[in-house]
Amino acid sequence: MNPVEQYESYVSTYCELIYLKVALKLGVYQAHVDAIERDSYDMIRANPLMLLMVESIQIDCVMTVSKLIERGRGDRTFQKFLAFVETNIKAISKVYPAINTALVNEQRALLQSVENQVSSILTQRDKYFAHADKQYFFEQNKIIEDFPDTYNELVQIIRVLQSIAGKHQQLMGDGHPICIAEFAYAFSDKTLNHIKAAEKEWHATYRQGEKW
Repeated sequence: MNPVEQYESYVSTYCELIYLKVALKLGVYQAHVDAIERDSYDMIRANPLMLLMVESIQIDCVMTVSKLIERGRGDRTFQKFLAFVETNIKAISKVYPAINTALVNEQRALLQSVENQVSSILTQRDKYFAHADKQYFFEQNKIIEDFPDTYNELVQIIRVLQSIAGKHQQLMGDGHPICIAEFAYAFSDKTLNHIKAAEKEWHATYRQGEKW
């Protein structure tokens, strides 16, 4: 691929990852967490695997986001993307005149604004999710105690990544993508309540006399 084609591929892939995958998964994740906090007994009784599902979604989101922000280690990070745009700015701007060095610098500043959140997520990835750090291997719940704000940190990072990728898609003339994480949350919440109601109805019909 020439630089312009590679640039276009970067942007389309990033938008798909962060708008249609990670953001939706975070919406589903938060719906499950809120349901458990709101009605833990009924929710877990209706779906005993719910806690495992929540953990799996969290791990998936941490690992996916980490691959996009791991500073100098990855080849397809947002940092490398901005460096690529800067290096090939002459070729890219011939096709997309609004892409310039000022935009790259502005977006680097955006990434820097969530540097603390990035460090937190990468630390969790390196010490628990991807590797068996002694501190967290023998105390599995310690990761939650030491990093209680993982969801909000992921959301803050994703919003910055969406702003960067979305701006490039907009300047390419394809329109700014829309985040539908709230719809994923609402649909998940509705589904969980249906499962709980159906399980209670089944229990009342076929397990009469047995305490719910």
